[in-house]
Amino acid sequence: MTRFYLVDRERPATSILLPTREEVDAIKHLEKQLGEDDELLVICDSEDDPVAEAGLDSEKVELVTAGEPQGCSGKANAIYEGMKASENNRVVWTDDDFEHPDNWLQQMHEDCERHGPASELPFFTGKNFLTIVSEPIYAFTMLMAYLNNQAWGGSVIFDRDTFNEEKFLEELKQTVGDDVLLSEHLESKTLMRTHHVEIDETPREGLERIVRFVKHVRYHEPVQTGLLTAASFILTIAAILYPLTSFAASTVFFLTLYLFMGRKRPTFLFGYLSLIILPFFLLYGLTRRSFVWQGRRYKYNSKLDVEILNEE
Repeated sequence: MTRFYLVDRERPATSILLPTREEVDAIKHLEKQLGEDDELLVICDSEDDPVAEAGLDSEKVELVTAGEPQGCSGKANAIYEGMKASENNRVVWTDDDFEHPDNWLQQMHEDCERHGPASELPFFTGKNFLTIVSEPIYAFTMLMAYLNNQAWGGSVIFDRDTFNEEKFLEELKQTVGDDVLLSEHLESKTLMRTHHVEIDETPREGLERIVRFVKHVRYHEPVQTGLLTAASFILTIAAILYPLTSFAASTVFFLTLYLFMGRKRPTFLFGYLSLIILPFFLLYGLTRRSFVWQGRRYKYNSKLDVEILNEE
């Protein structure tokens, strides 16, 4: 039975932060869901970005120009400027790479009333061999995020008076991962409700994404990284020594995981192959010194020490 918690009172005025450089459909979809006192902040890098040149017509949609990041990622810089510019206590972060259903914002409010700060999850799908084969790995990563209540910056809602925002923003200007840092400062509930996020990228861009994800875990969860790397090698050896049993077990596991995440894709059949390649992805991510994200090359020296190298 569906339960609703906001019927008897108006939902709180909300600031929705949407970092994007492009004129995306998500802006119109979100604008339609805004309440009377809500605001949608579209955050770009510069006035030369397509979304800035396109112009915004609605009084409830505000364009925020974040500028070039200094010592942090472009995404972290955008979130920082959005948080500074926003006016409401209740805040939603979201991304431009998935579809926002008509009831998305209402559902997020329902989740916040029920659980407090809450987050959904992405389900990544690929278009080339590397990203398609990696789908089970991404699904397993999101399972870990669910079990650890790791927030996803693409769909998270919270009240800013529930955590030390000043300390968070100070560290945000020194790091890459906005949502992994948020999870260190904010106690939130991650829900097993997923949104389809298509990874439309080249194999090289896919590798850069893997490096970025591994670096996040490396610097935010070093113990977990060591355990995961060791476990991945054990599973790989077992998969090679006992191929039939491992194939059957991994296929059943990833089919169950896909269904648990509400997704039906044949890529669960690549679960066995993902067991074999996972440790190599982890080693690649750990040994690479830098990675490219949205046209900028970053180098993690530590969690709060980031260099922006020359663009490619």
